[in-house]
Amino acid sequence: MMYDLMVLAFQTDSTRVASFLVAHDGSNRSYPFIGVPDGHHDLSHHNSDEVKLAKIAKINTFHTTQFAYFLGKLKATPDGDGFRINGRKWLITGAEGAGCAIIMARNEGGPMDGHATMFLADLPDPAIRIERTLDTMDSSFTGGHGVLEFDNLRLPADSVLGEVGKGFRYAQVRLAPARLSHCMRWLGSAMRAQDIAADYARNRVAFGKKLGEHEGVSFMLAHNLMDMHTARLSIWHTAWLLDQGHRAANESSMAKVICSEAYFRIADRCMQILGGLGITRDTVVERIFRDIRAFRIYDGPSEVHRWALGARIVSGKM
Repeated sequence: MMYDLMVLAFQTDSTRVASFLVAHDGSNRSYPFIGVPDGHHDLSHHNSDEVKLAKIAKINTFHTTQFAYFLGKLKATPDGDGFRINGRKWLITGAEGAGCAIIMARNEGGPMDGHATMFLADLPDPAIRIERTLDTMDSSFTGGHGVLEFDNLRLPADSVLGEVGKGFRYAQVRLAPARLSHCMRWLGSAMRAQDIAADYARNRVAFGKKLGEHEGVSFMLAHNLMDMHTARLSIWHTAWLLDQGHRAANESSMAKVICSEAYFRIADRCMQILGGLGITRDTVVERIFRDIRAFRIYDGPSEVHRWALGARIVSGKM
């Protein structure tokens, strides 16, 4: 059988953006982009090859593509002392221009049949073809979101990251810090949108007084402030739990929903305050609105998080 795949496309230049947080090993090392515990698994703990370690060392910043809700299929078939990778995947962030990729596929055949394995591959490779870059509403990720086809990609045994058959476990552990990185990233965007809207409300005159003196406008700014406060507290609490060595799976799931929905409300109100200016690209609010809307889907849509939390409550696990 074939396995729904997850692919990570990395930019080797640290100013470029990669696609997917791998896992978290509890080391709480600094995340270069946002300065918090990072969401990627320290793969150097499981790999001694110097070339492989050098490639891993180049992985600096990450952005997530869909993982928990697979949209493609990939299989890894044993081939002598290596593997053959075949399949197709879409919404692979940062694939265009990437220098290397982490690929996860289900083993087909062999002692680890049915289990997921992670591989490190150099890019570009003629066996990995970018069919097209999707025309998505968001624009915050370098390289866009690509559709990739894997056609008989041959990888040697030493390309395996960690251990054969443990790829899914590595990927699962990274969920909490990965969710949190998005919550922090777009909190900054929400704050920027609020600053722009508040400045406009202080200076724009409408119906004989400053726009912000109309309660319909000032109340929206107040609601934004409360949403940001709630989101920030949720982030801090989840980060604190991670610092204490907890997995924080439930808390990060709640934070992801709280933050993604709060940020969208903030961006929507800011656009409303700006009026016609808000739907133009004369300010960055229009872009923030588009990027933040997509956050309600990244790392699992709100409905899936609510379903998972509800199931745990009903089963007595929470």
